[in-house]
This record gives sequence, C-alpha cells and structure tokens, in this order.
Amino acid sequence: MVEAGPAAPERARTGPSNKRDNVSIATTTRPSSRASQALEDDRSEPGTTRRRPGAAARSVGSLALAGLVATLVLLGAKAAAAPSSLVPAGAPGRFPGWLAGPLHGLLGGHPGGGYQTQLLVICACYAVVLACARSIGPRTLWAGIVLAHVAVLLGPPVLSADVFGYLDFARLGVVHGLDPYTHTANAATGDAIYSYLGWHDVSTPYGPLFTLFTYGLVPLGVAGGIWALKVIAVLTSLGAVALVW
Repeated sequence: MVEAGPAAPERARTGPSNKRDNVSIATTTRPSSRASQALEDDRSEPGTTRRRPGAAARSVGSLALAGLVATLVLLGAKAAAAPSSLVPAGAPGRFPGWLAGPLHGLLGGHPGGGYQTQLLVICACYAVVLACARSIGPRTLWAGIVLAHVAVLLGPPVLSADVFGYLDFARLGVVHGLDPYTHTANAATGDAIYSYLGWHDVSTPYGPLFTLFTYGLVPLGVAGGIWALKVIAVLTSLGAVALVW
C-alpha cells in the first residue's frame, strides 16, 4: 500500500503524455498514408492508359501480320493455278507440277486477276507490322516471318526467271562441257532447261564462286536444282533477318 501511492501519480503523469503521443503519431501518419495512396492512384492511372495503346497496337500488328501471310499464300496460289505473266518461266505446255508447287489447285485452277492489289495489300500489311513491331512480341513476329517465307517457298518463282538462268549456266559447264563465261544458252538449245529461260544470248555475269556452287546442284536435275535454289534463298533470307534482329 505504501509503494502503490507514488506509482499511481507516476502512471497518471505518463498516461496523458502517451495519449498525446498516440494522437500526434496518428495525425502525422494519416496524411502520409493518404498521400501515398493518392500517389499510387496517380501512378496506376498512366500505367493503365499506357497498357491500352500497347494492347491495341499488338492486336492491330498481329492482324496485319496474319493478313500479310494470308495474302502471300493467296498470291502464290494464284500464280500456281495456271500459266500467267506472273510466272515468266511458265507457259501453256511447260507448267509442270514441280514448277507450280504445292499450292497448285488450291484455287481450283482459276488464277483470276488482282495481282497488283495483292501486292499493295502485302506492302500495307508490312507497313502496319513495322509500325507495331515493338508491341507484337518476338515469338509472334518470328512465327509470321517464318510463315511468310514458307508461303513464298511453296509458290512458283514469281516475276522472274533468273533462277533458271543460274542453273542453265551450271549445266553448260557440267552437262555440255562449255565455259559459261564464253558461251550462252544458245550453244545448248536442246537442254531440258532451255525453254524456261528468259535470256538465251548472254553469258554468265556471276562470279566463279557462285558458278562453282551451282555446279554442285546439276546432279539434282532441273526440278531438284530449282527447288534447291529456292530453299537456299529462303534460308539465306531468314539468316539475314536473324542478323538484322
């Protein structure tokens, strides 16, 4: 009882101070919590506005990429349907299945027209993909790039017969024993590739390294050699894309 007396006033003295301290702590922490909450709200709002354009760009870019691939397939199918000016090497009577490619018959043998429109659509889709590339994502981009190359590979050689010239110069040397730097295709008019050529009176303008390389494709025959050159062109194009990436 004697010791309780002094302790009680001490507790009485410390009590109100603790209350004042608690009040001061509460009053100082409440505004800071409100400020931090407001700051978080301010930070979250721009984030949501940034995500929305990114999602829209991703959707638009992905659709454009799909449109590009689909239009390439359609263009290849039109070129493979029947002989036309789109395939200079082809003509009635010399449009075999190995030249038309696997896309032959996809449109029922009716190529129709609209090639210029399809080329414009491809260019427009490419421009959209280029503008949205950072939002699309690498996996989607690479999938589209590979599919676009496959679409070109499966179709016939479009708007050029140069690939047949590559193989003709090689056949001059390997099959006929003629120097492709001093002879032209007219020196071997009976060769199986002669009718597919766009140029008959020129010697090879290519260097010896490329010429020796094409010599190795001659044993594959005309069809095998052309397809080998197409595959090599696609692989080297993908390699160039990888280097740019």
